[in-house]
Amino acid sequence: MYHEFFAKSPLLALPILALVIFVAVFALIVLRTFGKKEREAASAASLLPLEDDEHPSAAAARVSNAHSEGRHE
Repeated sequence: MYHEFFAKSPLLALPILALVIFVAVFALIVLRTFGKKEREAASAASLLPLEDDEHPSAAAARVSNAHSEGRHE
């Protein structure tokens, strides 16, 4: 009895649509995370703690300027 109701229900497409949207978003996030631009930004950011600056505030100002200009160093 319930099999006939669920077989004809249009709501069965919603979980499949949700799965497709989830997989697409997940794939985009993975591609963006491991993309070339992010790798270059991460390698530059990984060297920040190792840089020797005469004035520690100069490094903070440089990072602040980079963020305000929309680029990541």
